[in-house]
Amino acid sequence: DYLQAKGIATGRLTASGAGESQPVADNKTKEGRALNRRVVLKRTDCDKP
Repeated sequence: DYLQAKGIATGRLTASGAGESQPVADNKTKEGRALNRRVVLKRTDCDKP
């Protein structure tokens, strides 16, 4: 919602989950699970809003 409110077209946004298949920490601990719940934004086409 935030990015859309800032003018990013909905068709240019995609989301996918990777915490289970690509963890950055051990899922056996509360801290590790918290680290694996993350969002990564990637800019690919910087010429368009």
